Amino acid sequence: MEVDENVNVDRFSEECPSETETLELAPLPCWVALTVPERSCLVAKLVADIDAAAPNATTTTEDTSHITAQNPLGSPIKTSHTRRPKAHASTKRLWIEAVRRYRDFLSAFRQASSEWLSGVFEVEFPPHSFRPPPWSVPARIV
Repeated sequence: MEVDENVNVDRFSEECPSETETLELAPLPCWVALTVPERSCLVAKLVADIDAAAPNATTTTEDTSHITAQNPLGSPIKTSHTRRPKAHASTKRLWIEAVRRYRDFLSAFRQASSEWLSGVFEVEFPPHSFRPPPWSVPARIV
């Protein structure tokens, strides 16, 4: 098939040139003399040897009922995580300033939001904030 330069042919279109390929599988040359069941048994043994040599191949015989008895919604008693910081700053003065700016932003947003929800739509929101919808939408489970 001849493709013109002006024609844009997608690889899944009917005009796309394609050829049929054939893949022939053959056993390894050293296993040619073995029968199919013998080759299958040999492959299974090789896989079992590899699995046995793996570092995490230890089988557990312990009772795992304590894991299933745990509350899936429970939180761990002790963790290495700490609470997230209110702000990231290089000095204490900058940290205090960042926390104050955030508190001022929250105060301005809450004030503007309460006015907006009461029907005053000309209220000015703080920069980089989204105003809530002017109506309350009850949650629906579909």
